[in-house]
Amino acid sequence: MGLLKRISNVIRSNVNDLIDQAEDPRKIIEQTIADMQAEEKKVKGKLVEVMALLKKTEAGAEQAETKAQEWEQKAMQAVRAGNDDLARKALEEKQNYDAMAEENRSGVAQQQTYVEELKKGMAALSEKVAEAKRKKNELISRINAAEAQQRTQATETMTKDHLADSSAFDTFDRMAEKIGDTEAQSEAMMDLVGEEESAQKAEAEVEAMFNAQENDDALAALKAKMAGGDTGAASSASSPKADPIEDELAKMRAALEGDDSKGD
Repeated sequence: MGLLKRISNVIRSNVNDLIDQAEDPRKIIEQTIADMQAEEKKVKGKLVEVMALLKKTEAGAEQAETKAQEWEQKAMQAVRAGNDDLARKALEEKQNYDAMAEENRSGVAQQQTYVEELKKGMAALSEKVAEAKRKKNELISRINAAEAQQRTQATETMTKDHLADSSAFDTFDRMAEKIGDTEAQSEAMMDLVGEEESAQKAEAEVEAMFNAQENDDALAALKAKMAGGDTGAASSASSPKADPIEDELAKMRAALEGDDSKGD
């Protein structure tokens, strides 16, 4: 495993630990209610235990009082029988049970006070548990609303940051402008090519017209040559090569001179 991968794993592990250790308000509320319910259950158990001990102490006090009364009756019977020694022993037993009854009665008083305190404490705790249960949904709703607001604010901040960073938009605009320039250049090039093609076509048409005129002049010269016969042939042979344009001008002059003579 490479060094960078090991570092990445360590960082990921630390982040996961932080996430695990992060306090979730919902979990805290649930755990608080669970703790309060556990404490309520513990108090109830203690109350039951103290109340059972109270009943046992009360029963012990009653038994001790009964025994004390019984030994008192025995002492009285011994006195009637004239047996003072037996009466003394009966009175000693009576005193022991009286002390036991007094001790139990004192314990009963203490335990009754403790029971009352436990009952008050349990009632207060039960009220807190009930109130916590009632407010649980409200608190969770408030937590959800607060978290939703935080997410909204974070999104708005992120959006503002992205909008503030206009580099991407500037780049996009530059590319769009560059594409527009390229398209304009392409259209201009196409127009130029079209103009050149049109010029070449016009030049070709003019050249074709001149070629046709030359052909007509050559045909007229040939006909004139054939009509003139040999004399014309000899004359043509001795004369320089005829220029079609000059021949055409000569014909035009002759035609004009003819028209002038007719007019006179």
